[in-house]
Amino acid sequence: MGDYLIITECSSPSHFMAINASLFLSINVMLLFMESKYLVQHAAISTEIRGYIKNRIFLKKRVDLYKHPPRR
Repeated sequence: MGDYLIITECSSPSHFMAINASLFLSINVMLLFMESKYLVQHAAISTEIRGYIKNRIFLKKRVDLYKHPPRR
């Protein structure tokens, strides 16, 4: 998966997948940037979904893509 993780919503609110951050510019998906004060949202996301991410995916390596851009 690489050093950077992007969490994207799949077909339903209860299904998520992690994609490599290098795909960020080539894939048009809804993104959540983890480990950020701002929790940047590119779409409206319910509290339930945010709770799911925090409980299930937040345990994975978290990154802030604004502070730590992918290495070349």
